[in-house]
Amino acid sequence: MKRVLIILGVLVLLFVGAYLLYNQIGYQPAPLISGSRDLGEGFLDFPAEDQAGNAVYFSDFIDQPTIAFFWTSWCGFCKLGMDELVDLYEQIGDQVQILLVNLSWMGNRELILGRDFMEASDFPFFSIYDIEGEAERLYAVNAVPLTLFLDADGTIHHRQLGLMNADAMLQVVSELG
Repeated sequence: MKRVLIILGVLVLLFVGAYLLYNQIGYQPAPLISGSRDLGEGFLDFPAEDQAGNAVYFSDFIDQPTIAFFWTSWCGFCKLGMDELVDLYEQIGDQVQILLVNLSWMGNRELILGRDFMEASDFPFFSIYDIEGEAERLYAVNAVPLTLFLDADGTIHHRQLGLMNADAMLQVVSELG
């Protein structure tokens, strides 16, 4: 019994020491992805597929202010975010391009489920499919939904991780000019 208490005491001291050392040194994360874009920088292009499986590029859709919404079929919050995008679209129409970017590189199942979801939906905007994982790498997408707001030149003005309601999106869109 005494031996178990000594071992537990040593483990506690190790954890406390590691915690104190961690806080003393400080944590400064390295950039997740060297190619990721920050606010005020231009977009990075990537290859994708459209709903029909045709090859497209992200740049094919950046000819006016754009909302790029990164999503997956298994993400419930992504689907709620799409409903907010529909509400926004009903308020502003074609003033802003809304583009859904499905992270399909996760495998054929995600691609099939994503395409099936879009076919069953009646969204008034496009979805493209990131087959090679380039979008995730270039934009440091480590969680979904992720929304990027770009101006007509492709400069990133706002990056939102998580849900955003239509009114908040409308505010950001009004700042795009």
